[in-house]
Amino acid sequence: YSFLWHRFIYHDGGSIKLDNKVTFPLTGLAVTPPAILHHRNNLTYNLYACVCHYGGSSAGHYTAYSKNPRTGDWHHFNDENVAKQRPQEEDYSNAYILFYQKQGVPFDFNIPKMFTSSETSPKPNIDQLILDLDHSVERDWQQEKLAHDSES
Repeated sequence: YSFLWHRFIYHDGGSIKLDNKVTFPLTGLAVTPPAILHHRNNLTYNLYACVCHYGGSSAGHYTAYSKNPRTGDWHHFNDENVAKQRPQEEDYSNAYILFYQKQGVPFDFNIPKMFTSSETSPKPNIDQLILDLDHSVERDWQQEKLAHDSES
């Protein structure tokens, strides 16, 4: 479940950013519409990530918070800087996208083994990973182009 706050208003050929404070819960967001209150379905969600925008409508900077589903620790990502930190009160005026996970539903995802290695394991060769990714994208693009050309 995600929320996108419409922080920008476009009017008369220009735009402005809305910096209204929107208080959002880290846990226990209930999205139960009044019409279905009598149902016993769990419609309660916990925040697991947040994207923030700092600046105006014509320029700005994005940062993000993410909660590690295995450890429960929050991290703040700001370019190359990563800090162990929960969303702060001042971020409530800059929240742009909020990501919620339904309570009681396991957060199921697979992290590639190269990113979950222990401290004693050799570190992955980042340059090689990027090169492999580039080759994969190029290969996919070539296959897509061939398929498109054969249809024409």
